[in-house]
Amino acid sequence: MVWKCPPLHLPNWNNFWKWKKDMKEEVCALYELNKGDHFTIADAELKTPPEHDEVDLFDKYWFGHIDGMYSYCKDSNGKVVHFAAWTKVRKV
Repeated sequence: MVWKCPPLHLPNWNNFWKWKKDMKEEVCALYELNKGDHFTIADAELKTPPEHDEVDLFDKYWFGHIDGMYSYCKDSNGKVVHFAAWTKVRKV
């Protein structure tokens, strides 16, 4: 049997591995960011200090620094928020 064109059910593995690699590079821990980087939250299980206000998971945040086990960040309105240093984020 001779194929005139590639079968449609076979995936293009080159694109799949590129996508998989890009997805891995996209998500990192908060402590891996540099001062001044902007990020969004990638982890639904968010850890913040006790007595902390609720945060918007879809907001864009600015990273300041790590201070112990929590971070110093600001949301898009300039309000200071503290996420756990190991929080999974996506750099924007």
